[in-house]
Amino acid sequence: METTKPTTKSNVETVQGLYQSFADGDIDAVVDTWAPDIELIESEGLVGSGTFRGVDEILENVFSGLANDWKDVSVVPERYIDGGKSVVALIVWSGTNVRTGKSTKFRGAHVFDFEDGKITRWTSYADSALFNEAHRA
Repeated sequence: METTKPTTKSNVETVQGLYQSFADGDIDAVVDTWAPDIELIESEGLVGSGTFRGVDEILENVFSGLANDWKDVSVVPERYIDGGKSVVALIVWSGTNVRTGKSTKFRGAHVFDFEDGKITRWTSYADSALFNEAHRA
């Protein structure tokens, strides 16, 4: 009888699952892909930009901000580039600012760095001009 080894997800599969969980509104499943000491870096010049460390800080400062400031947010990956311990996702981000009612849509990129199957750093590249314009009344 042949035994099969348990399979582990590739880093690309983990990132694909992260986007699906985000689209499904399952933030717990998103967090499950992160290392406890994850670092998230938002593009310089973006409203709310900065470097956030740890699950709690990211949830409080980034994900809560998105939930409070934006509606109909969509992050659709168009392409994944497998760099082994790093995965690049080329994305289309869209949403409507709650305060101004302005919608925006732009292409960007997320770079995910991995260690032991968990995301340790998430670097976001976005079109700050289009994002910020939706914040202006």
